[in-house]
Amino acid sequence: MHADPRQPFFNATAKYDSSRTRFSVPALLEDRLAERLRRTALDVFEVLGCAGLARVDFFVPADGEPVVNEINTFPGFTPASQFPRMFAAAGMSYAEVVDTLIRTAVARG
Repeated sequence: MHADPRQPFFNATAKYDSSRTRFSVPALLEDRLAERLRRTALDVFEVLGCAGLARVDFFVPADGEPVVNEINTFPGFTPASQFPRMFAAAGMSYAEVVDTLIRTAVARG
C-alpha cells in the first residue's frame, strides 16, 4: 500500500477518498516473504485465540525483518474496504466470504 503523500497520516481521506492512495492486492512481495507473512499472520491469529475473521497488519522495513503492527479483529467489510478485495484476490467472492463466515459461526455454536 502506498498512502496519499499529501496526507500526514493514513487517515479516512487517504484511505477512502484519495485517488493517490494505491493498494496492491495481492501485495507485490517476493514469494518467500509473502509465505513468511502468511505463516506469521496465522500464528498470531491462533496464539491470540481469534475466531472468524481478522486482518494481521505488518510493517516490512528496508532490512526485510517483518514486524507485526496490529491485529484488526473486525476489519472494514464494506465493498469499498480492503478486506473483501483480499479475499477476491484469493478467488472468493464477497457472497462466498459472508457465507463461509456464517457457516463457520453456526458450526462453532
